[in-house]
Amino acid sequence: MKTPLYVGNGVFSSVKLLHDKTGTVIRSKHSDWRWASLAPYRGYNKLFGERKYAKASPCKITFLSLPPEFRNAIYELHFIFNEPIEFLPLSPQTTRKGPYRVYVRESKHYYTKIQPALRFLRTCKLIHREASSIYYGENDFRFSGADGAHFARAFMLTIGQSNAALLRKIMLPIHFSGHSTIAAFGTLKELNLVLPSHYSIYKIKLLEIDMPDLKIKIVHLFLQSWLDLDKSQRPLRLTKMVGPKSRMREVVVEEFESVGAYAKAKEWGYDKVICGDFGGWQTLADLENR
Repeated sequence: MKTPLYVGNGVFSSVKLLHDKTGTVIRSKHSDWRWASLAPYRGYNKLFGERKYAKASPCKITFLSLPPEFRNAIYELHFIFNEPIEFLPLSPQTTRKGPYRVYVRESKHYYTKIQPALRFLRTCKLIHREASSIYYGENDFRFSGADGAHFARAFMLTIGQSNAALLRKIMLPIHFSGHSTIAAFGTLKELNLVLPSHYSIYKIKLLEIDMPDLKIKIVHLFLQSWLDLDKSQRPLRLTKMVGPKSRMREVVVEEFESVGAYAKAKEWGYDKVICGDFGGWQTLADLENR
């Protein structure tokens, strides 16, 4: 075996190269000080002894030792997803297996992309507390199906009241129970209400949401197959909005020309969206002109 060759220009020689009988280089850690690096301390016995017998203490940088702004930047890269997180997708298919196929598609996306990233939250309580506000506050959570409001309540019970209060952007079916459901989300900023185009408008209650800072938008959902049809060939929609009932009062009825007119009267946003065969959405602003 050849004589070890010490490499490294620092004070501490951390690596030495060894050659076996075949000439192959073997790397192994070394924990001795180089004599050349100790030479300047020969005239100072105390310093020389401290340097000679000191043990290696390499610098270790942990994730929690990083400044908070660096950790937040990492959280944003890790927990913010480009696509909305859909828990109960709305299927445009009328067959028995249609909703199941859409659900399977969204489930694969969740279990392959989102769930593995959430394991980071279980690292420790500090990381969970810091990263939860980014995961729940910066992503778009959707409960678009007919029973979306019930799933949203179950979701809130699962994540807890503190995490539910962090939600900023959610999507629910327009026929949900009303203000009590929305108020439970805490400091909500954006609320999208899904209205499938085959739903009769008269079945939808007038929503009284007393949250002035909440940005509300109606997402009017059309089927992909309707793009080749003119207005006369599309399913008819009733235009009556029935208000909430109360005892000893008559039902309040308001007339609107369209869903867009209803949204305008409520000072809400309005989007028309095309839903593909497997639940994929595409905004189509010029749908009325087709």
